[in-house]
Amino acid sequence: MLDKLPIELNIRRDPTIYDGQFSNNGWLQELPKPMTKLVWDNAILIGPRWRSACKSKLKTWSNSN
Repeated sequence: MLDKLPIELNIRRDPTIYDGQFSNNGWLQELPKPMTKLVWDNAILIGPRWRSACKSKLKTWSNSN
């Protein structure tokens, strides 16, 4: 079923430092991202249909491991 689901890869500029021109402003890098509210982490956002299709192939990770 995974081969039937389309994948959309959406790469965006960082909303706080734009294309790097504001990267010398340290406090801008500390702001949470508007979509994910993450500050220093990376995220992979997937939809519920994709998750249920590849549930057996996904590994979960948490800080308690």
